[in-house]
Amino acid sequence: MRRLCIPNFAGLGNRLEALTFARALQEAHGGEILLDWPELDALHVPFARRGRLSWLDRRRAKRLRNCDESQFGAARDLPIIELRGLHGPDERMRGLYLRTSGQLRLHRDLKGAIEQVFERAGVRSIVGVHLRRGDFPRSTAGYDATRPGPNPAVPIEWIEAAMQQCLKFWPDCAFFVSASCAEDESARLRRNFDLIQLPLANPYAPSDPGHRASTHPAADLFALACCEVIVATPLSSFSHFAANALGPPTTCIVPPQRMEPGETTLCRLDMHGQVLSDWLRVFREPSILRPFDGSIVLERDAPRPQTDWILSFVG
Repeated sequence: MRRLCIPNFAGLGNRLEALTFARALQEAHGGEILLDWPELDALHVPFARRGRLSWLDRRRAKRLRNCDESQFGAARDLPIIELRGLHGPDERMRGLYLRTSGQLRLHRDLKGAIEQVFERAGVRSIVGVHLRRGDFPRSTAGYDATRPGPNPAVPIEWIEAAMQQCLKFWPDCAFFVSASCAEDESARLRRNFDLIQLPLANPYAPSDPGHRASTHPAADLFALACCEVIVATPLSSFSHFAANALGPPTTCIVPPQRMEPGETTLCRLDMHGQVLSDWLRVFREPSILRPFDGSIVLERDAPRPQTDWILSFVG
């Protein structure tokens, strides 16, 4: 039987993107999907199983990264694939995207913790914030998502401006924060905003320290996906998967592709069901983004987290 193995090669958002890639290969060519992920105590993937390749099979495996339609077709002749890429042919990925993410299940205890933390907020509006640092380097020379190299961190001043604008639109607003390697900046935001975080410690040691978060990554991802409006991190697969793959359609507040130091222009994206390559192109390639303005209040008069879409399992 053909085997498609996704090792623990990157952060959770990247590996979930690779899961749709693997599903496309599975449906086209057959075989089973093996996941060597630490988070499988928290996540259930019904069309895959926990497993890893033996030392010998890893030597025999074809390591497949991103591929076009021709390479995708040639994969039918590969008995063992170790998948370390995120991007299969776009049309194949788009056709499976929401169906694949919609089958993911979160452990019942984690779903319960998400429901409890949002219930304690009562009827207040809640906006999600993804504060991504780690291997997203900070810069005082402005912001440019089109530049080759490491993905840039969004300036904290821009994040504060986005949150202040949300308070103008929804004066009772609190903010659910999912953060990685951003303890100092989380503390800075807490001084001026009402922040909500899950009381669940991260039990995993990531393969890349740049992905390290203090809270549970799977629970944080699903909780962020419950939010109707998210202050998102451009170029982050975690922001993208929460906003555009899981849960109901989400409006993302994002910066333009380039900003001068101190600039706080707010834009919006609504990309539910579009894949990671679509999300990346918005920021990597010059384009004019829709402004984030008062029209959002007509569409979402009081954004509230929705949790009823989360499927759960008992492990």
